[in-house]
Amino acid sequence: MNRYQVSGLDRENGQPRDLVVNAINEDNARNEAADAGIVVENMSLIQCPAQSNNQHPTKNKTELSSYRKSANRIGEMAIAVFIGLLLFSCVSPIIITFIISTLIYLGRNPGTPT
Repeated sequence: MNRYQVSGLDRENGQPRDLVVNAINEDNARNEAADAGIVVENMSLIQCPAQSNNQHPTKNKTELSSYRKSANRIGEMAIAVFIGLLLFSCVSPIIITFIISTLIYLGRNPGTPT
């Protein structure tokens, strides 16, 4: 995320105002300043953090911890779904066989010899 120094006039009273905005790009910084009530006249990039390609996008430990927890939850759900499908595929032939044999048995006449 970049830091921008925004200078302009207050929309309400026309007084000069300066604001430091954290934004991804200049357009987002301009929109954020407009939301804060500033008519933007000048904008300059203050800080653009260097980030290597192999660096994880999360910047602090709480974000990383939250990311790991959600990844673990997703993994646990995937394992549960896999085990459920595996059990269903093992048990379903037995259940289907029982249902079919029950229907055949119930479909016979009581007086018919077996």
